[in-house]
Amino acid sequence: MNTTQAETAPWLRSLRRSEGAGFARLIVFPHSAAGPASLEKFYSTLPSWLELYGVVAPGRENRFTEPLASDASQLIAEVVAELAELPSLPTVLFGHSLGALLAPLVALNCSHLVEGLVLSGLAPKQVHQDSMELIRQAGLTPDELLGDEGWHTHLAALVDADGAVAEQAKTLLARTVVEHPALVIGGDSDPFADPKGLEDWRLHVNGTVEIRTYPGDHFFMLDPASTSQVAEDVAQAIAGWLRGDLW
Repeated sequence: MNTTQAETAPWLRSLRRSEGAGFARLIVFPHSAAGPASLEKFYSTLPSWLELYGVVAPGRENRFTEPLASDASQLIAEVVAELAELPSLPTVLFGHSLGALLAPLVALNCSHLVEGLVLSGLAPKQVHQDSMELIRQAGLTPDELLGDEGWHTHLAALVDADGAVAEQAKTLLARTVVEHPALVIGGDSDPFADPKGLEDWRLHVNGTVEIRTYPGDHFFMLDPASTSQVAEDVAQAIAGWLRGDLW
């Protein structure tokens, strides 16, 4: 990352500044072949005292034209370096699906900067999901785009790159235990993450682990039936970890 403007685009993008003095910061790690904007319907409902950043990997959103990244260790190192440059503020990592694989690995490499983890839509022992099907299920990409040859080719390349990242990240996670509290969340009808498998996060977290399931599939937090409850539970978990009295 050293020659063109595209190559120097940051991995962390500000999604929302907190109102007034920020109480905490949430870093959003999205699912495969997606940027953080795909989860906006969820994170926009979080309380205003949370400052929001999202992890934007090459090939999506404002980094659309950049060469794709398929090295998990490099991705982790880049995010850790940028996280260390942010102004001091209690920070929690939120990872969904592939993002839930990456968030603990980032926390492991900068534990002094992280207060807790929210791990969503991933059972640690599961096989990497069919990401093209995941994209269709999310319903965030219009059918006409999915049917466009150029767009489909780009998505397929993202799926391949993220699949490589996921396989490397699973290997790293297998020998990882983080020293942070965690809230583990999932959909009760998620075809990609067996709700019973969420318990396996206890093998990787040496701290308090709370597990909750909600009505919905892999994108349960975007379901109007669950969004507000998920946001409330996430906010309360963060406030509890930081011993804040905001209610």
